[in-house]
Formats: sequence, structure tokens, C-alpha cells
Amino acid sequence: MSDIQRYITQEGWTDTATWLIILREDFDTVQTALADLDAWGENSKRYADMFLTIRHETVHFWHAISTAFLYSYSCNYVQFCIEAINSIRQGGKSYGDIPYTEFQGNFRELTELLLSPSAPIRTIDVIEGCAVLCSYRMNLSSASHQGFLHHLNQHHSGQQEYRSAYLRATEILGEDAFDLFAPACYLALQGDNPGRNLESIFLCARDGLHSFPDTFITEDPLSYLLEVTSMPEEGCFPSVIRKQMPQGYFSHPILQPYIEKIAQTSHLRLADIFARPYIYKDKAHPSKEIGDFLLEISPPLNLYSGRAGVLMGLGQKLGKDYGIIIHHLTTLVSLVDRLVFDIRQEMICPHQQCPVYKTNLCQRYLAFPLDDYRKCKFSELLNGLRLGNLLNAKL
Repeated sequence: MSDIQRYITQEGWTDTATWLIILREDFDTVQTALADLDAWGENSKRYADMFLTIRHETVHFWHAISTAFLYSYSCNYVQFCIEAINSIRQGGKSYGDIPYTEFQGNFRELTELLLSPSAPIRTIDVIEGCAVLCSYRMNLSSASHQGFLHHLNQHHSGQQEYRSAYLRATEILGEDAFDLFAPACYLALQGDNPGRNLESIFLCARDGLHSFPDTFITEDPLSYLLEVTSMPEEGCFPSVIRKQMPQGYFSHPILQPYIEKIAQTSHLRLADIFARPYIYKDKAHPSKEIGDFLLEISPPLNLYSGRAGVLMGLGQKLGKDYGIIIHHLTTLVSLVDRLVFDIRQEMICPHQQCPVYKTNLCQRYLAFPLDDYRKCKFSELLNGLRLGNLLNAKL
């Protein structure tokens, strides 16, 4: 479950329940790279890889607020975690009861959604494949189909989830896959079975290639795909949000401010912006309004090496309390990993002499003190949630 819930790359990962992004690089390095994009010198590869990772994780977040599948997945994951915590609290369970197997069914259903169908394209392949292409094209203004195939072979040769969907698109669409792939993935993620949806979209796209001008296909691939699949653009999640927000159908504790922002943004073609963000990040397509919008909907909280937590966009406007909500919810989601599946993740806290450290209950509690573990507030957090009994057993 944990490996699927968190889209792990070599240099960072995103928690798909709370959307905290943890990056291996330190914040000062990012700032140095941003200060002069034309003078990277001997650090060029390191900086390029760093921004590739940041953009990859950013695309995941943008899809969480703009596609029905990922938004629903994230809401369900948070809800299952809350239900498990409430049941554990009310049942007075202790540390010795781990794992709490009675809660595993709901989480396994979510994992099965990501791994279905078994062939030819799984849902996880759609999610990851799209993020890989989008981040690649955001990084390289001179990107090409052949260049991307080389990138997949060089960087992701053994990773099915990053490669298989695009290779399938290439089998069906040839070089047209380069422009059609990301919008096709975006449309596939609007439904409840993105893997199956994507294969169908590819086939419809192939059948229509000779019925429309090449310029239409390459310049407005989303409209082309909507045309050949007979899908209305109003069915994309941003339009659904604008229609249903007044009824209060959206309630994710972290994503809610972003959903509200989308509901208020009716003058931009958001479906196309989210379907191929690399176009709007390209200097050849300048738009201050769209650029400002994308900055505002940056992922809310990035945590860099050295524990530098940076609130961005709407997260920065919402301030410290919003950041605390993200942190505490991330702690609880990881606590559920430990309690329900007995998953022990890499500990970020350095205090191995702390009696709680060896339990891994605090494995994503990031507010640990640097000097003395006895100043840590993790136990207070558990007691405040009436989960202190987890620490009462002889550890």
C-alpha cells in the first residue's frame, strides 16, 4: 500500500492523501538554481534533475485538484484513515495489537484501483506516465518524441509505471503520441477506470488522425480528443467543480482551498491548462495571468532536506496554521500505515535513543526537536487525539 500511495522518485515523494511533498535537495540549492537559470555550469545536470523531480510532483498535485479520479482517491484515503483512527481510539487498542488487520480491506480496494486493469495499461501507469512526460516537456523547450523515448530508456528502463502507457501510445499513434498523450491521460483520469479509458481514447484518436488537419491535432490536442471521443469538455473536473461547489460536494481538508480557487476561475480554459501545463510554462506562450494562476495553485507545502518547510501559492496565503494541518494529517496517515499494515518507513528523526523512535509510530512526524528528544511534542499529539494508549505498552 505505502509504495503505491506515495509516488516515490529517487529525489522525492508526494503523499497522495495530504499532498505534502518531501524533496531530497536542500532549499538553498533550489534558490541558487533559480537565481540564474543561464549560469548553472558544472551543476547543470544536478539542477535539471532537481527541477524535473519538483515538476513531476507538481503535476501529480495539479491532477489531484483537476481530475475526478485522483481527487476522489485522495478523499477516500483520508476518510479511511480517519475512520481507522476513530475506531482504534474508541476500541482502546494498544501497541501490542499491531497490525489492525480489520481495516486493511478499504485500503486494499484503493490499491487495486491503481493496479487495474492488469493489461495493457494500469491506472498507476496513466498517473505516472503523464507526470513523467509533462515534467520532461516543462524542463526542455526543445523536447521531442524521440528525445522522450531516449529519456525513458535512459532514466526509467526498469519502471513499468513510468514507461508502459507512453510506449503503448506510441504503438497506436506513432509520433502523434507526443502531443496527444498528456491530454489523453488527463481525460482518462476524469473517469473511474483511467487505465481502460486511456486505451479507448488512443484508439479513437488513431481512427480520427486522417479526418482532421495536422495543425488542429498538434495545436489543440485536447479539443481534438474531445471531438473524436464525443466527450464534452464540461465533463472535466474543473467544470464539474464550478457547477457543484454551491452544493458543498467537496470537502478534502487540504485540497479544499484549491477547489474553491478553481470554482472562482471561470475565465481561463482550465482543462487545457491542466491537460498540458508544459505549453503554458513555455516562454513561447507567455501569459502573465496563466503564469500567476499556476503559481497560486502550486503544491501547498514542500519540505526540503534540512527540514526547510516552504509554503507556496495558496498555502503561503493561508499561513502557518494551514501548514500545521498538512503536517499533522501527514503524521496521522503515516501512523495508520504503521498501525494497519505494520509498515515501517524510513525515519527522518535522528533521535534513535528516544523510546518512541523504535516503534516507528512517529515516522512522518516532522516537528521533532534537533537537540533533545524529550522536548518532542509527538506524544502530546497522540494524547490530544486520545491515542495515548498506543504508548502505554512496554515498548
